[in-house]
Amino acid sequence: MSWKFRARVVVRSEELSISEISEILGISCDDAKVKGTELTSKLEYKDNIWILRSQIKQDKELSIHIRNLEKRLKKHEQNFKKGIDGKASVYCSCCIEGESRPPLYLEPENIIFLSRINAALDIDQYVF
Repeated sequence: MSWKFRARVVVRSEELSISEISEILGISCDDAKVKGTELTSKLEYKDNIWILRSQIKQDKELSIHIRNLEKRLKKHEQNFKKGIDGKASVYCSCCIEGESRPPLYLEPENIIFLSRINAALDIDQYVF
């Protein structure tokens, strides 16, 4: 079986702009969605969305992707609690794609890291 794994840290804010989020966190995002930008012809983004992606190949397990995000954010973790708390929501968005349901395992260190940056965990599985 082959599965594809992706993970990213997402910061959503109605109040803070993308540049303000980057300034507070001390790191630039890999991608961003600006509040009011058209999502579809009938929908638009309601929040500013700051995105940092794991830089690991998609064939690696989810826990490895989260470890990569931890490594990328290591010097900036304290900024999530100082500047973001209360002004934005933070979550780790994970996606798993494959022909069957993959085993889902997170290491204790993954959960501790997500806790340190006050991040919720969102895991989507797509089976086809």
